[in-house]
Amino acid sequence: MLIRLFLLLFTFSILAGCEPSRVKSITPTELEDMVNDSEEFHSIDLRNKTSFDKEHLKGAVNVVFDDQFLINMKEFDKDKTVVLYAENNDESMNASMLLFDEDFKLVYFFLNEYSSWKNDININ
Repeated sequence: MLIRLFLLLFTFSILAGCEPSRVKSITPTELEDMVNDSEEFHSIDLRNKTSFDKEHLKGAVNVVFDDQFLINMKEFDKDKTVVLYAENNDESMNASMLLFDEDFKLVYFFLNEYSSWKNDININ
């Protein structure tokens, strides 16, 4: 538990050093606003295929956070906003840092796992 807390704090400290306009957290309400404002963005579900097939956000694409993640992300436009969500905090934050390093223009990630906020969002 202590190691996980350390890793979480370490990741936050790294994110704090990122350009604020390129990588940041997002809330369900902010995502709803993006959808309602008809903003174009890539919604990326980092969970495994079984979880994705069971349920996911409308319009989301499944790109599992594994050793092929960056290879699979090459098909996406780096100049388009990316919204990441996963079943745990570490995956979405780590994936956002990788995309930052790959020069994606703007990356949002959810601080909480999908199961904790999925019912708080209405983007049907």
